[in-house]
Formats: sequence, C-alpha cells, structure tokens
Amino acid sequence: MVVGIQGRLLPLQAWYRSMEFRDGRPPVHSAHRLIDPRLALAIFLLWLAGVPLLLLGLAARVTALTAGGAAALLGGTLANAAYATSMVRRGRRE
Repeated sequence: MVVGIQGRLLPLQAWYRSMEFRDGRPPVHSAHRLIDPRLALAIFLLWLAGVPLLLLGLAARVTALTAGGAAALLGGTLANAAYATSMVRRGRRE
C-alpha cells in the first residue's frame, strides 16, 4: 500500500522540487507527465512477485523462495529509487 500511494505522491514531489530549480516558476509539463509508465510497471511487477514469494518462502521455510522474494523486492526498491531520480531530472530539464 505504501508503494502504491508513493507512485502518486512522487510525481507531485518531483514537480514541486523542480520549481526550486526554476526559481518558483512551474515546470512546462504537469506532474503527471513526469511519470515513466514502463518503470512504474516494472516496480509494480517486482513487488507483485516479491511479496508472495517472500511470504511463501518464510512460511514454508524454503530458502530459495525467500531469497527470490527478497531479490525481487530489492530490485523493486532500486527501480523505485531510479524512478524518483528520473522524475526529478525530467522536471529540471523542462
């Protein structure tokens, strides 16, 4: 749920952050244009696979499932960091 709501809040934060670099002037494009749908989909799919795999691995005490779920969640977290960075950069360029 936190990751889902973060997908809505990050574009707004990036939009406001880009106003700092533009001396208070709003960016050319809206906050919704800062979103990269491909990266958002990758984050969603990694979390969608990672949480159940981690849960199943912990419940069944299967190390491979636990490691796979943890790796998917790590990938989703790293992709989310890249996503946030790309939105701030895109807001600065405009």
